[in-house]
Amino acid sequence: MKSVFILLTLGFCLNAHSFTGRWQGEGVSQTTRAERECDLIYFHFKLSADALMIYEGGYSCGILRAEYPPSRFERRGESELWYQGQKVGELNSNGFFLDVPEEFFRLEIVLKDGQLETKELWDDGSSYLKVSGSLKPL
Repeated sequence: MKSVFILLTLGFCLNAHSFTGRWQGEGVSQTTRAERECDLIYFHFKLSADALMIYEGGYSCGILRAEYPPSRFERRGESELWYQGQKVGELNSNGFFLDVPEEFFRLEIVLKDGQLETKELWDDGSSYLKVSGSLKPL
């Protein structure tokens, strides 16, 4: 029984680490007013035993552009992600999500068939921005 638990834990860690690295691709942005092609969406992640790091990230969707600041999310327990003393997300076997309701923000990253499917959502109830894409490893 102990070896089954160790194998399951090892399998989880190996799968979760597979999104570590640099990723780049394309996608689309949607707002309450328009939809635009995103010719560039990129991220650089590192998952370690104690943290998830976003070294960089961003997108370019016509006139709409943004960059992520470098950020460190502390890992607690098997799957929890914490930032500045607040639980903000969770890891699972094929990705993670970050959710900060007071800032109307959610980021979902899913590894599927060797690509990262990304979805960033800003929604305050009256307007929204959704940027989604499919990224390949560099």
